[in-house]
Amino acid sequence: MKKIPLFILRFFILFFSFTILFWFLQSIFLWSLNYFPEKNNLLQGFIGSFFKNLKSSATLAVFVTLIFVPFWIKNLGINRVISFIFSFLLSLSLLFSLFFLITPSAGRENNTENSPGVLMADHIHILSEGVLYLENYDSNKIGFTIFLDTKNPEQGLSFSKTAFLLDKPPRIHFSKKKEIPLEPRNPVFDPMFVPYPGLSNLLSRVALFNNQLNKEYEESRLNFLIYAGVVCFFITSLGTLSRISCWPLINLLGSIAALWFFFILHALLVDSPILLSLVDIVFKSNPEISLVPALLLIFSFILILWDLLFIKPAARA
Repeated sequence: MKKIPLFILRFFILFFSFTILFWFLQSIFLWSLNYFPEKNNLLQGFIGSFFKNLKSSATLAVFVTLIFVPFWIKNLGINRVISFIFSFLLSLSLLFSLFFLITPSAGRENNTENSPGVLMADHIHILSEGVLYLENYDSNKIGFTIFLDTKNPEQGLSFSKTAFLLDKPPRIHFSKKKEIPLEPRNPVFDPMFVPYPGLSNLLSRVALFNNQLNKEYEESRLNFLIYAGVVCFFITSLGTLSRISCWPLINLLGSIAALWFFFILHALLVDSPILLSLVDIVFKSNPEISLVPALLLIFSFILILWDLLFIKPAARA
């Protein structure tokens, strides 16, 4: 028991380290995707996103910490049952504290819905659909415009003498057959931080999970504790994978892959209308509160039984 304080200290060191890392990377990543030329300070977009991403970054850091803790405490010689209990309690406490202390700001979802950003005359804009050059514009009327569709470059350059700026959602009416969404991309940083499709999908699934936690917290504190508790219990049980073979690197990669699979499974269960309808008929209750925790608990107990029955405790030095 004398090593429990050291265990807790290492847990928090990992948690804060991952939080800072994910917070910084996520802020830069979102800034690079959403920054639009502004007439004021260049850092405005970065600072804004920096403070908005804390909770999602810290939530992900909690789970990644649970994956890495078993590898970092092996030399402490702590009983794996005690390690499991403390990891579970610490992670659940951190999650609840995060959602208790950091509440979503009202109206945040609409802060950029109707604003196309600042279009600059005689400037090249890097957009999600391609590259746009406009000579000048006045109010919602845009003068001579050149557009290159980077998704279909074989079409070549398109020209328009008069285009119009529309909103809801922000877009340019380029011609009768074409409208260009004004989804900005940073012309300097975007090429450095564009993720490959697998990472983009993972980020969207992590965002879906965070939204689900926000929903549970706002609807019922008890539902949140049940939902978050089962998730923490499941990810803590992935510590079994840290002992499944004698090759630490393979064990670590397996643990990270399992965490990745969790977000994929969660997105499938929560975001599938057909599956949710079927579960609603079978369980006669909210599928998000019944099916997801039930499946995670089944997987958790399988991993725990495997750990207790087939994996020998590490010999103490």
